[in-house]
Amino acid sequence: MLAGYKAFARVDWEYTSHNPWLAPVQDPAAAAQYNYGFSYTLPATSFTSVRAGMNLGDFQVSAFCDNLFDSHTHD
Repeated sequence: MLAGYKAFARVDWEYTSHNPWLAPVQDPAAAAQYNYGFSYTLPATSFTSVRAGMNLGDFQVSAFCDNLFDSHTHD
C-alpha cells in the first residue's frame, strides 16, 4: 500500500555469459571451418528492466524502464 492504494514493483535482471568454448570457425582443430580472422566471441552481457505502478480504483498507472543501466553488448 502506498498512500492508501495498492502499489507494485518488479525488477528483472538477465545475464548471459560469454561462450566458454571456441566456435568451429575459431578452433584450429576444425580445419575445414577454421577462419579466425573473421570471427569473434561475443562478450558477456547483463540487462536490467524495472516496472513500478499503482492501482487507482478502476485504473492502473505504471512506469517501465527497459535497459535501466544502458547496457551495450559490444566491448
